[in-house]
Amino acid sequence: MVPASAPGHPSKKGNALGTWRISTLQWAIGTFCAIIGALMLLAPHQYSGSSYTVLQGWLPGWGSLFMLAGGLLIAVALLNPRRQWTILAHILAAGVLLVLAYGFLVLSLWTGAVVYTVLGLGTLLVLMLPDQHAHPADGRDFFVLLLGVTALLNGALFVVVPDQFNAPVYAGIRPHLTWLGAAYMLAGCSLAVVQIHPRPHRVIFCLAHLLCAGVFLVFCLRASLPHLL
Repeated sequence: MVPASAPGHPSKKGNALGTWRISTLQWAIGTFCAIIGALMLLAPHQYSGSSYTVLQGWLPGWGSLFMLAGGLLIAVALLNPRRQWTILAHILAAGVLLVLAYGFLVLSLWTGAVVYTVLGLGTLLVLMLPDQHAHPADGRDFFVLLLGVTALLNGALFVVVPDQFNAPVYAGIRPHLTWLGAAYMLAGCSLAVVQIHPRPHRVIFCLAHLLCAGVFLVFCLRASLPHLL
């Protein structure tokens, strides 16, 4: 892929938007899609739940598509190919993520719908950023920014529409939605700000990451993990 501007000569667009690291997103989304696809092919019984109804009619095909999307995105991160291959990989990965988001949305599983929608749209949006393969010294990471946005949006949903979280998967967090939502919003906002800010203080930068990791862990332990066991 040809960079938006030559090294040492950033474009005006790059100066306006800043330089973002996107390799984390490509590796994370690519690996996720590849693993999900492999599980669909090797352990299809893992996708018998209602959350995956939209995929169940053609699970081998979806598994192959997820693996292809993941493999292409990982290849883009490794090889830095021509731009048309990068665009194809990102569109395909975004597409399968948005299919997952739709499956969660129709069942009112709002947290999953928000996460996959933000990650899917972010995988597309990153194509508009300049200097995509640069590695900024200030630590700006587009994938981490997307995690902050998902935390902020999910936290807002917890606080504003708690009655929408009646699915059994939310039983463990339903009594604590208000404080958990506030913690999610604080963590998400903090994480987004330290990514957008050109030079955040090191302590604040670390605290924002720890806070977001903490609220994600609480949700995992109280909601996601018990539902899987």
